[in-house]
Amino acid sequence: MEGFESMASREFVPGNDTALAAWLLHFASKIDAHAPALSVSAADVAALKADAAMVDWTVKVLPSLRASSQQFTAYKDDLLNGQTGGPPDAAPTAPTFLPPPAAVPTGAIPRTRALAQRIKKSPGYTDAIGRDLGIIAPTAAALADNDASKPTFRATPLPHSEIRLDWVKGRHSGVVIQGKRAGDTDWVDLGKDNYSPYVDGRSPVTASTSETRQYRARYLDKDNEVGEWSDVVSAVTTA
Repeated sequence: MEGFESMASREFVPGNDTALAAWLLHFASKIDAHAPALSVSAADVAALKADAAMVDWTVKVLPSLRASSQQFTAYKDDLLNGQTGGPPDAAPTAPTFLPPPAAVPTGAIPRTRALAQRIKKSPGYTDAIGRDLGIIAPTAAALADNDASKPTFRATPLPHSEIRLDWVKGRHSGVVIQGKRAGDTDWVDLGKDNYSPYVDGRSPVTASTSETRQYRARYLDKDNEVGEWSDVVSAVTTA
């Protein structure tokens, strides 16, 4: 087994919000199977699951709030300074969210990190358990193998025909994103993005109607495309 100090010294908590939420959900989904061997209390298990749920909810809400803020700002600017006598713009609608999970104390990251370090000191701990829980950072060999990796992301419809793509950055610089919709015979380049989320703000092919859009992404290291194209993700716009 690899020495504890070298294993513990590696960073295992993702720095990207989307990746962090996914990591916490994974940790929470695996803890029940290992809690008895690690002497993890029911209270610790419940706290981890509550933290994961709240972080995931918050990370999902923020992009919608930002997009809504941009839409309201654009509406206000046009209302105040637009062409005199121009047609009225429809006022943006406020975003709607799923009800929040139960409130949790502040400090979810240090609390989860402390739990992970306690787990690593447990007599029942093994590297196999650490890898299953996601509390061991990838080795250099694993990072090299990641050159064949492909991005994972989700697509969420927003008001005004926008689609938000939340993607996991990992160790890469960013992603290149392509899309396809009715009438496209091939994938269309939508651009490069260095920070999740990416918002597809194109107008629909047919005005004021919903449409199905498909997306795929590939990692970038600086300006070089690496790895494989992601699985195709679809979403239906909200007119």
